[in-house]
Amino acid sequence: MCVHTDARGNCSMCDKLLGAKAEAAGKLSCCVCGEAFADSGGLQGHLRAHVAACQACGAAFPQRAQLEAHQRACHGGWVLATATTAAQQQAGGRAGPGAAREGRERPFGCATCGKAFAQKVHLENHVRIHTGERPFACSVCGKSFSRKEHIGRHMRTHTGERPFCCFTCSKRFSQKVHLESHVRIHTGERPFVCSTCGKAFGRKEHIERHVRIHTGERAFLCTACGKAFSQKVHLENHVRIHTGERPFRCSACGKAFRQKEYIKRHMRTHTGERPFACPTCGKAFRQKSHVDRHARTHQPPKGAKPLFFPAKEL
Repeated sequence: MCVHTDARGNCSMCDKLLGAKAEAAGKLSCCVCGEAFADSGGLQGHLRAHVAACQACGAAFPQRAQLEAHQRACHGGWVLATATTAAQQQAGGRAGPGAAREGRERPFGCATCGKAFAQKVHLENHVRIHTGERPFACSVCGKSFSRKEHIGRHMRTHTGERPFCCFTCSKRFSQKVHLESHVRIHTGERPFVCSTCGKAFGRKEHIERHVRIHTGERAFLCTACGKAFSQKVHLENHVRIHTGERPFRCSACGKAFRQKEYIKRHMRTHTGERPFACPTCGKAFRQKSHVDRHARTHQPPKGAKPLFFPAKEL
């Protein structure tokens, strides 16, 4: 029996007649490509070359595009569901992860490195890695990008648009990846695990930064003095010592600072905020270093001997 017919001889996907019912009606043709057949056996054999079946749930589709849409909607994309034709399934063949994508024709090849793509636009985007071309320029600040979607994302820094909303707390984000990272605060998910110590992280950039503790790598080098840093933000802060740049300006008094944390600390002189409290006496401070220094006043001096008092007689 054909892999996508029901018990009545009707195709459950295209409503065509199959088997003896179709032969009697003279309607034996392939619902995918239109090829005609003299008998139902020939048609059924032909259909097996077309039908793509979902490895996750077994659902069959006459066209690969329909299978791909099903996988995205029902199984979260390519990771959980791979695709084979019905003929491959009958032969016992199984596709590995991403087989549906890998099986697609890739007629657009890069002349520089040979990498092939299914769509011309993907090849064009890739080629700019080799040429350095950045044809998409921001009309506001002039910054240029190699891909159209990148400039679309960049423009939100000027417009302030935040189209991605967290359903839990309603916080909004300009980029989808930022929303995905934020959502893990609510779910507690930490999918990035350090292979050295087992520590888990909610964001990819956090584990990349953490791994440098184990490797000792300092990939960010100052071109002015040669000093190396393990984090890009530390290099950026350091470089401003050489350039004198102070990009963080206080909106209250106009004072400018090299580092973001400096202006955050400074703003507390205007707001009166004292977020650091002494755990012993409760006294609050604007800076962490101040509460650390204060906390030492509660500790006995170094070398001091403890005082012992005689117990009171009952």
